[in-house]
Amino acid sequence: MTTKNADPTVAAKVQRQADSLVIASGGTLALDAGATYIRGGTPQTASISTAAGASNVSLNTVQLKDGNGDNLTARRVVDIYLADDSHGDTITATTASGAVAAGASGNVLAALVASKMLRVITDATGKFILSITDTAKTHFYIVVALPDGTPIASAQLADASYGA
Repeated sequence: MTTKNADPTVAAKVQRQADSLVIASGGTLALDAGATYIRGGTPQTASISTAAGASNVSLNTVQLKDGNGDNLTARRVVDIYLADDSHGDTITATTASGAVAAGASGNVLAALVASKMLRVITDATGKFILSITDTAKTHFYIVVALPDGTPIASAQLADASYGA
């Protein structure tokens, strides 16, 4: 790390520790043009895995991850919606026949579009389980809208994604 054209006291306020940069109280951080600051604990991506649940139920685990691909270890609020395409360009036109709700991890804060889009809070491990009950076993894509607006889509659900 270098301090170019900096106040000589800056070096005393900045320390490099393992994989982090610590700036003492009163210190500042200036970024060059094009640089990006990512606040620690901010979700940078997510994994979405699917398992068949009870009859006509699909259980979909969303795990938020940091910039290194490690699981977050904190509660975070994200939007989750059902889409008809892998890009998450639009909310699905199809409504599941039953509940679209929280499973065993996390909680629903608000239904933004009934049975199609939820604002959720993860559990303390950055995990949320989305339970979809649908007798038609619709082949939705599950999309997580990260806080920066990036959509992360699951693989398309299949008949086997729902319990028999």
